Amino acid sequence: MQQNEGDDKTFTLLVNCGQRVNGKSTIYGITPVHKAIEQTYKSSNKTMLKKVLEMDADVNVIDTNGWIIASCCFLLGIMGNNYFNRKRSISINLIYKGYYPIHVAALNNQAKAVQLLIETGMACQESFVDFQDNQNCTSIHLAAKKCHDQVVQVLFESGANIYQVDKRDWTPLHYASFYQNRNVVHLLSRYDADEDQYCAMRTNKGQTADQMTTDSEVKFASRHYGVLLEMETQIQLENQ
Repeated sequence: MQQNEGDDKTFTLLVNCGQRVNGKSTIYGITPVHKAIEQTYKSSNKTMLKKVLEMDADVNVIDTNGWIIASCCFLLGIMGNNYFNRKRSISINLIYKGYYPIHVAALNNQAKAVQLLIETGMACQESFVDFQDNQNCTSIHLAAKKCHDQVVQVLFESGANIYQVDKRDWTPLHYASFYQNRNVVHLLSRYDADEDQYCAMRTNKGQTADQMTTDSEVKFASRHYGVLLEMETQIQLENQ
């Protein structure tokens, strides 16, 4: 496919000769816009994607794996939400197999896409930050599980609930501790305003976040960072 190779001139010629821009090229339902997004993501060259979109490609078509959701995220991350506010009608609340676009963006470490999806939702007076998948995981759960530090920070700064529990009563901190990611544990502990609440929150097997890891440095981050932050704040107040 020309959009996969980045040949925008040949692609334009084929479309002018009757080739359908929304034609599905494989048994998996992959369309030119999917291929153009992939090519753009790999090469950082937006020419082919812009060309496909100028041909009024359907940006909400779903392939057999539900990858329009990922496509929405990459489109937003690559092109920016202002482009779609002006020119396209893109669905940012599509659900496929329990996932919203913001979930897929979080899973794929697309911090910019997460931010843009949140901003787009706010413009529509709708918040996607704490939307849950079919396991009751929010985006910050998924980002913590995958150890995506920047995504976790974007979600926190956007008001994500760090105490939200999934079906197993795991908080984002439980996931970060279990997967032994010091940065995310450090981040969640740093911003935690209620250490007692964290200590009281246990999984359905009775485990606290601190008990989910064998990494001593992760345990240190979880147990002591809040104390260090309090000491630092006190010093700053005394020096004022």
